[in-house]
Amino acid sequence: MDCDICGAPCVRGLAAWHFVCTDCRTEHATLSASLNLGDSHALDEVARASGLVKLRRRAYDAVLNTLHGLDGTTRHSVLDVGSAHGWFLDAAADRFDHVVGIEPDDRVRSAPMSDRVSVRAGYFPDALHPGETFDVIVFNDVFEHIPAARSTAHAVAQRLKPNGVVIITLPVHSGFFYRLSKRLAHLGIARPFERMWQCGFPSPHRYYFSQDGLVRLFAPSGLHLVHAIRQRAIALDGLWQRIRYAEPNRAAAACIYGAAVATLPLLRLLPEDTATYFFMQKEPASARAASPVAEQRVNDAARRRGDVEADERKQQLQSEQHR
Repeated sequence: MDCDICGAPCVRGLAAWHFVCTDCRTEHATLSASLNLGDSHALDEVARASGLVKLRRRAYDAVLNTLHGLDGTTRHSVLDVGSAHGWFLDAAADRFDHVVGIEPDDRVRSAPMSDRVSVRAGYFPDALHPGETFDVIVFNDVFEHIPAARSTAHAVAQRLKPNGVVIITLPVHSGFFYRLSKRLAHLGIARPFERMWQCGFPSPHRYYFSQDGLVRLFAPSGLHLVHAIRQRAIALDGLWQRIRYAEPNRAAAACIYGAAVATLPLLRLLPEDTATYFFMQKEPASARAASPVAEQRVNDAARRRGDVEADERKQQLQSEQHR
């Protein structure tokens, strides 16, 4: 397969579904999603929510405070792609006049009680109205789940107002826990690596990005990196609930919890597993044109992927029709 980001060839990674780009080092997965297809992948969303809510809300406050400090931005309207339980919508409701969420998962879609907030069922950008644009578009732990990253990046640029900002929070392949899971996979212990990719979940990861990979992805669409912050992926609050959500065996969960708690004091010295990137639809004076060779490789790869993406979308629509 070829890389969705730069068009270079990918090589087989640590599993039959795992591939690594030989150029930009973006990691890809061919795992399939199964949203809204019954309870074959049923997960305890109550436990998941209770384990994540405090961590995510702290992260959202940091993101919104950083956005407030960026020069040249307008904060009238915001779109949250994959709004899930509505935690970011709730945090943004006091800072924006118009807040919209999109969420395809019927189990988690919810909205805060606010006249400024509306939530729609569906996928980006299909759930948007013709010509609808926003000052800010946010992907909170969502972008890595979406197949066809390049076409998504183009759609983001088309849905931003002038000087708009796209904010992407996601796990990165330079993080300590992800690199540890890869080491264990090399030793034949595959389960942590599979968990990092969310194998068997309704919407597994499709990518692990680097900052360079994201920059190369968004540059052709006129979006340029203006700021980045690192975020902690683990906190003591809610940690037990998060582990139990993914690990049904109580004894195994207790071992994982003990190891994680012991590691927490060291995390300040280790590479963070999550990062937030702010891209702006305004080319800096120092920005350089993308390499024609790289662009040609991307275009060639995109043409080869066209049929595959069309088939995936067709299957997705068929699944929705049979719900």
